[in-house]
Amino acid sequence: MTLRDSDAHRRVISRRSLLAAAPGLVMLAAGVSCGGAEEDEPTPTSSSGSSTATPATEATATSASGVTTSETDATEAGGGAWSFTDDLGVTIELPAMPERVVAYIPIAASLWDFGVRPVGVYGTTLRADGKREIYTGDVDLDEVVSLGEVYGEIDMEALVALQPDLIVFDVYTSEVDVWGVPAEAIAQIEEIAPILGISFVERPVSETISRIEELAGALGADLEAPEVVEARARFEQASADVEAAVTEKPGLTALFVSGWTDNFYVANAPQWADLIYFQELGLDIVAPDVAPAELWETLSWEQAGKYPADLALNDARSAAFTKEQLSDYATWTSNPAVQAGQVGDWATEFVPSYAGFAVVLEELAETIQQSRADVV
Repeated sequence: MTLRDSDAHRRVISRRSLLAAAPGLVMLAAGVSCGGAEEDEPTPTSSSGSSTATPATEATATSASGVTTSETDATEAGGGAWSFTDDLGVTIELPAMPERVVAYIPIAASLWDFGVRPVGVYGTTLRADGKREIYTGDVDLDEVVSLGEVYGEIDMEALVALQPDLIVFDVYTSEVDVWGVPAEAIAQIEEIAPILGISFVERPVSETISRIEELAGALGADLEAPEVVEARARFEQASADVEAAVTEKPGLTALFVSGWTDNFYVANAPQWADLIYFQELGLDIVAPDVAPAELWETLSWEQAGKYPADLALNDARSAAFTKEQLSDYATWTSNPAVQAGQVGDWATEFVPSYAGFAVVLEELAETIQQSRADVV
């Protein structure tokens, strides 16, 4: 039974001999087709189940190591046994709480904010100019092993050497897609350690954050540590500020876009965790003419003015067109939002934690406060 089986609701994982597995493992690479490192078309920062998340409860329990953790759907009892049900509905069971965790870099950064220190990461950590990607958050890149900077590539030998207990990836489909590596690599990864998926789409980012918070608690984090409590309060205040800003601008419409060399893209809010949350806070987001499951409506540059709006938010990824580059297209500059100078940044890549997303919300609240709702 594999993770891809439709009836795979429970997997019992035992530790395997990593030294025995090592000789047969090599670095596998896949052609880039999506992800944060892709520069030909816009895609999510990372891979989605539509499972409903269960927020962390207030109850606490003490792990075998004496660390206070939140009591969630993860369990640790009976000689230290540990289990956690991920967002694909798979229950991972281990003989003890995982201590050596490898994670996709945005999730690693979120876990870091909750007090969990992964030993390895995969995903692009540095931009071409040498600057850190925003979704690396506060991760000390000198303290973690980078297993792959290029989409579709994971250094399997380095992964084996790390001897991880758990590997965490981002879920963007109902399939197991660990950063675009080939299917045969997934099987090899599962020979090293179980893989656990956290969903990033079709639910508000608040639920994604809650799920990572649950996982962090299950991994021994103190969810009532002062810095975590402070970050949670900051997130709640920032959310309230966005809601208040929207209330003060009745009728304001927002358009989320991304410009690339060949095409112009309009985001479909129901597929984006951040946009779903913005809608929950009251923001009226322009809906493109696409099927519900599509991330984007793909337009030619001649169609870039298809959706007039009061406020436009542009993809802030380094590979996407900047606001200045967009201004070269008359079809775009004809949009009322552009003519009114109401074009802000859309942080498509962020750290999915209270601290990380509070920054996004604070910037959005300020952008809305500075915008007019009567330009369309």
